[in-house]
Amino acid sequence: RVPLQSPQTASNYSTELALSMFIALEHSSESTYAKIQQATQRAFPTSELPTFHQTKRLLANLSGVTSVVKDMCVNSCAAF
Repeated sequence: RVPLQSPQTASNYSTELALSMFIALEHSSESTYAKIQQATQRAFPTSELPTFHQTKRLLANLSGVTSVVKDMCVNSCAAF
């Protein structure tokens, strides 16, 4: 996939917050994202933050960059 050439914007504040959380938590677990998402929604009940996977998909759509999954241990696996 080729990254987009023009700048893209998030559609609303909840989406912007979700993207900011996702990027800030890049080395954290999905569980951490979910806990922060739930805490935010308790504090701001009218906000509708997307889930981890929805945010990941949104970021891929906005940036044009997706993850590549390749099984490195097709028939057997040896750790080095």
